[in-house]
Amino acid sequence: IGGKKSFLLYPSGVCFSIDTTISFIGVPKDYLPVIADTLNAEYTESDKSYLVSCGLCSSSRDFDFVVIGKTFRIPPSIYIKYDKETDLCSLNMEAVEQEYWVWGTPLLESLYVVFDDEEDRVGFAKYPKSN
Repeated sequence: IGGKKSFLLYPSGVCFSIDTTISFIGVPKDYLPVIADTLNAEYTESDKSYLVSCGLCSSSRDFDFVVIGKTFRIPPSIYIKYDKETDLCSLNMEAVEQEYWVWGTPLLESLYVVFDDEEDRVGFAKYPKSN
């Protein structure tokens, strides 16, 4: 996060699945509090979410995923959501029971994703920067 290795969640590699039906990034339940603490987020029982400073949205605290040696940099605009009604920001992440990450639509919409049914594989690429 923010160009620093704050923690390494999976020393031997990140495991994840893809789910186009969820509107958040699923994080293994034991790791979400670690991420929240790193971002100074506060858990709210009423919403069951982690509130963060909206100032993080304009910060350079990118979240890096490394998949097969390729780094995918995720900006705060993807992993933080802003609620216009309450004027609050929260992590766009939820705890999941699985021991792997679940890449939902916020993350998938930030990448070019190719589903190759013939070879039974999925490919990812960063969008090219636009001028």
